[in-house]
Amino acid sequence: MLHRYAIRILLAIILSFEFVLPASADTIDVLISPRAPYYIIKAGGAVDGIIAAPAAKVFKAAGLNIKWVETSFNRQLKIIKDNQNSVCAVGWFKNPERETFAKFSEYIYQNKPLIALSRADNLAVSKNQTLHALLNERSLKLVRKLGFSFGSTVDGLLEELKPTTISTTQDNIGMTRMLIGRRFDYMLISPEEGEYLINKLGIIRDDVIMIDLQDLPPGNKRYILCSQSVSDDNIEKLNREIRAARQ
Repeated sequence: MLHRYAIRILLAIILSFEFVLPASADTIDVLISPRAPYYIIKAGGAVDGIIAAPAAKVFKAAGLNIKWVETSFNRQLKIIKDNQNSVCAVGWFKNPERETFAKFSEYIYQNKPLIALSRADNLAVSKNQTLHALLNERSLKLVRKLGFSFGSTVDGLLEELKPTTISTTQDNIGMTRMLIGRRFDYMLISPEEGEYLINKLGIIRDDVIMIDLQDLPPGNKRYILCSQSVSDDNIEKLNREIRAARQ
């Protein structure tokens, strides 16, 4: 009798593991770092923003169980590269180096072409109507966040022309305050971000200028990128919903 009782207990333990483990394995951590207007974390953990909100809808429509995890942008790539579990991040640019360790969905958003944000009284910046001309002005200082990519086209120009650059760990709000404080001459951002920063900081529009750069192609496409632990089947589920949302 004792032997039968022990077998029943063992079977109960085995069944409990079979029931619990798949639910845990199916959960995907989705990494996010606040950066309005793209990524906004609301009270209670809900997300919003012009990239995060549609990404959340795609995950839900694909039937994937996810958990949003606030993580700095610099750590996001490391976590995905380490491939310890099923992890994704939203809104990243695709480049050959990242394709060596991550899986990419189809694109979920396409940026508008970058603009230069400067002080309105800085005529040395505003006279330039192309990025080539602006980057060749050695007397002008560009600010760049450490570890940040502008996409392959602009990154290539920065590498080729090597403009005078100031590196910082500040976010866009901090960099805009530095710009107004005359710490540098211009920054490269999307027009979506430029409008948001002007409204957020209450900047008088006569004090700053957004300069269209006529030699830039259409904006970069942004993707969901995932660790290798995320199955190809789940990537295809995301792609089906992304295509459906585009129609």
